[in-house]
Amino acid sequence: MRGETNNTVDIISLQPGRAKIGFFSVRYDIKNLDEIYELAGTKFPVEVFGGGTLRDAFELMKSSTICWFKGLGELMVRASHFPKVCRNIVRLDENEIRSELVGKINWQNIDTLIVDGPAAARGHIPDIGEQTQVITIDPDSSVAPEECNNDSGTKNYRSQVISRVNELLLEFERRPFRYNKETDFSRGILAQYCRGRGLDVGRGDNKIQPDAIGVDIADMANGVTPEVRRLPFEDESMDYLFSSRCLEALEDTGGVLAEWMRVLRPGGNLVLHLLHKNVYPKVETPAANPTHKHSLNPNFVLAALSETNDYDILHIDESNAGSEHSFSLVVRKLHRELPQRKVLVECHAAIGDVICIEPAIRALKRELGEDVALILRVTHPELFRNHPSVRRVENTMFPPRCNDHEKKIELSVKPTKQNRRSHLVDRAAEQIGVTLYDRIPRLYPDQWDKMMLDKFHLPDSGRLKIAISPHVRWPSRQWAASKWTQLCTMLEKHLGATIIQLGAAGTYTGGFGIDLVGQTSPREAATVLSRCDLLVSLDTGLAHLAAAVGTPCVGIFGPIYPELRMHPGLGRAVIAAEAECRGCFHWYDGDVRSCPKGHHECMRLISEESVLKAIYKVLGQNKLRNLPQTAERH
Repeated sequence: MRGETNNTVDIISLQPGRAKIGFFSVRYDIKNLDEIYELAGTKFPVEVFGGGTLRDAFELMKSSTICWFKGLGELMVRASHFPKVCRNIVRLDENEIRSELVGKINWQNIDTLIVDGPAAARGHIPDIGEQTQVITIDPDSSVAPEECNNDSGTKNYRSQVISRVNELLLEFERRPFRYNKETDFSRGILAQYCRGRGLDVGRGDNKIQPDAIGVDIADMANGVTPEVRRLPFEDESMDYLFSSRCLEALEDTGGVLAEWMRVLRPGGNLVLHLLHKNVYPKVETPAANPTHKHSLNPNFVLAALSETNDYDILHIDESNAGSEHSFSLVVRKLHRELPQRKVLVECHAAIGDVICIEPAIRALKRELGEDVALILRVTHPELFRNHPSVRRVENTMFPPRCNDHEKKIELSVKPTKQNRRSHLVDRAAEQIGVTLYDRIPRLYPDQWDKMMLDKFHLPDSGRLKIAISPHVRWPSRQWAASKWTQLCTMLEKHLGATIIQLGAAGTYTGGFGIDLVGQTSPREAATVLSRCDLLVSLDTGLAHLAAAVGTPCVGIFGPIYPELRMHPGLGRAVIAAEAECRGCFHWYDGDVRSCPKGHHECMRLISEESVLKAIYKVLGQNKLRNLPQTAERH
């Protein structure tokens, strides 16, 4: 993301109207922005980021000419690693300059640092370069000694701040920011998959990695001599092949993809950034690009790949298609012959149900033996990436890769009256017809998991890291947001814990610690959990992922019997109120997504104190003894 590109356009041509300033505050309100907000409002349209996901923050940055960050926090740190789309100003005080978070900021993307205090900021900040202008505003420098103890000193200081900021805004207004093309946004995300020796096909003058071997699109166009239709590289000689908006212009999609996969070594990555047919004008329509031969989406590309190749899907992102007209796709090449005997297991279910079939999959492979290939089709295939028992894992959203299976097993994990008293793990084993020898689900990490983890900037300090999963889709399983807030407050106060919030996009966030709600895939969430000391969760898929990576868990249960959801082993505790109607999911003959009696008593009676006691019990004396001395403990 730090690399410069030559393909730029004037931001004024992309953003109609006057220049705009976006304000970000660690407190998510304009009160922390003081007079600067009012000053900017007299010159520019202004907008305050009122909370949301990282994608929401990035959208505000893309629509702004200048972004102002007041205070040091995780949002500011992670926003500094976005592709540079505007001028960025950061204002910090002396204490924030000394924080360990300062070392994690990508200063290449920060234009100006304003420091409130006399500290020589540049010498104390690692990796800050000349590209970042440092403005130091000393509260004492503009105040006469006889004024130090009265209100005029404060007024003089504020006047100095306003004057310096006014000059800065006028300077930025005179020098319009030049802004990367939209393809560079995705390049910043996809570059992490491009390591080692690789190709950039259709590169133009902007390669994904500086040392990539560039192959111009003109060399692969239709109508050229047969010699250049074949890439001039040996079989299995590359670690990756990247191509951005090139495949659309080539006639034989399947043949081209087969050629690109040919040069990849086993384990190498095919990394594609392509125009999405749902939001980009389709071929043969009036607004279409006349050089394009196909309109593409992930299904089309994966179906073409399946004709000649075996692969695992590492990354699919269609979420930015509406604003950037594109999708990205990364597959890892597999190079192994499938045995003639193949067994397919198919499961279309939620995250928790999918990971709970894993022990049965291992047991099935043990019974099948090495001469049978086990193929898995599930809704979350990344959970089985690198799995030693699975020869190939596919996504149920996409067309099947082959149909010549000796046996096909369709797992149905939807609850019925007959199986509501069975654990999810046992239910899968019963349907497959195997005997379990290990009931704990597992994930198998690889190098990509560590790479993905780096982008979340989890602290490396000795503080406790406690993840919370405070939302579930069923209202009958919800625990009040006020109780989550109180619990997190106690964890921060008494244990000095760093809170990490996980969950699906659009769910509850309480403004605590590191907010990763809506920002992780299931596998990324599991990797984050592997770095946490504890998970506090409702009956969600994250509780199952915690078991798979060995992270202790405190579960909060009401309508569900915890013994039929929680996994056995050390580091587990359950909290369940002794309501008379507790466990209605297992015996009520009707819809229990909402409380059948309308009072939600089983969840309402669970107190924050009871959950905190369970957390103390699970963490144990050894863990608590190693907490920083500043943490208060009961």
